[in-house]
Amino acid sequence: MPRLSRRVLLAGGAGAALLPGAAASAGVQAADLTSLRGQSWRSLQRYFSLERGLVYLNNGTLGPCPRPVTEVVHQAWRVLEQNPAEQGYGPLLEQAEAVRAEAARFLGCGVDEVAITRSTTEGMSAIAQGLHLRPGDRVLTTDQEHPGGRVCWDYLARHGGISIDAVRLPKSPADPATITACFEAALTPQTRVISVSHVSYCTGLRLPIPALAALAEAHGALLEVDGAQAPGVLAV
Repeated sequence: MPRLSRRVLLAGGAGAALLPGAAASAGVQAADLTSLRGQSWRSLQRYFSLERGLVYLNNGTLGPCPRPVTEVVHQAWRVLEQNPAEQGYGPLLEQAEAVRAEAARFLGCGVDEVAITRSTTEGMSAIAQGLHLRPGDRVLTTDQEHPGGRVCWDYLARHGGISIDAVRLPKSPADPATITACFEAALTPQTRVISVSHVSYCTGLRLPIPALAALAEAHGALLEVDGAQAPGVLAV
């Protein structure tokens, strides 16, 4: 089992590429969202291109971007098309590195611990494929995982011979220790990975990630966290 610098890996999303404050280059300016601060929810509606009257709640899967962000995306695409090789391997690549640094500050980790992916699912799958799990190894997860965070383990179970154990999370846990105890009871000597969501996409239950990280470390396992629902809402 390879050892990584952190026991907890947050599988990041492509949205980090548009964090305000990222260094501008190649004529592409970072999205300025400062004008949105302090405004009412109703006044903020005009910054989005959603259908009129639509109440959109699926922000953790495919969330809408405010127009200042989409404008930056379009601007970057136009700059890239002016000279794809020159821009893609030069100024725009440098800007991606600036974005990584901004994302690291936002998440409270080192720059070398951040990888920009196109989705959380891609990030989760990349980690799962890179762990080199063997037949008989076990992954401990829950019964409330988003399919995008579960499919990587289902693939390895089908094609790599690993086994998956799922903790049945309590509907109304008395406290975080109750949740941690469920995981501790489900661990086996063959458990190599604990894979959980920081916040459940179906119930909103917040898992005690620090306690689960300590449990995984004590067991010699890796904790992989599907963090799609948390950054920007909770301190991670």
